[in-house]
Parts: sequence; C-alpha cells; structure tokens
Amino acid sequence: MNRFVRLSALAATAGTGLSGLIGWCLVWFAPGSWATTAYIRPGELIAPLLTGIVPTSFLHSVVPEGGAAAFVLLILVGSFVFWALALSIGLGIVLLASRRPNNSFKPKPLRGSA
Repeated sequence: MNRFVRLSALAATAGTGLSGLIGWCLVWFAPGSWATTAYIRPGELIAPLLTGIVPTSFLHSVVPEGGAAAFVLLILVGSFVFWALALSIGLGIVLLASRRPNNSFKPKPLRGSA
C-alpha cells in the first residue's frame, strides 16, 4: 500500500477519534465552559446545511419529537464533522511533513577537497 494512503488513513482515523473523544469529554466534564461552546459553535453554522441533506424521515425516526431537539442533534453532528475534518487535515499535514524521504540528497565531495 502506498505510504501516502496509509498516512492519510491514519490521520483520518485519528482525527475522527479525537473529535469524538474531545466532544464527549467536553460535554460530559465541562458542560457550560467556553471550551464546550468553542467545540459546538461550528456546528451551528453547519446544521442549516445538514437540514437540506438529511432526510426528514430519518430525523423523525431518531428524534420523534422533532423541533429544537432535532436541530440540536444536527448541531452536534455538524460540530463533530467539522472537528473531525479539521483534526484530520491537521494531523495529515503533520504526518506528511514529519516523514523522511528514503533517498536523502547527499552532495558529492569536490575533487581536491580534504
């Protein structure tokens, strides 16, 4: 398998896992803090886009009451997706920048030099 594909898959998996772990820890341990607000805030911008993508019948099966509870679910899903993408891209950049090439450039010594 190509090294780039492996590093990309690793970054995507780690970014998604970190997004879920950070979101769960913030909501569970610090529900009213500024960090929780910073985690959820991008979901408020993505949730209106998700309303056009996610079928209403699916939302009704997950949240039968609908209304605000369904929109909060879309906000949480949107924030999870945002942070998963952001962390995956960031980890991908770090992993690709930290890898070392197999054939490093070694200049040839000049003739007559000691």
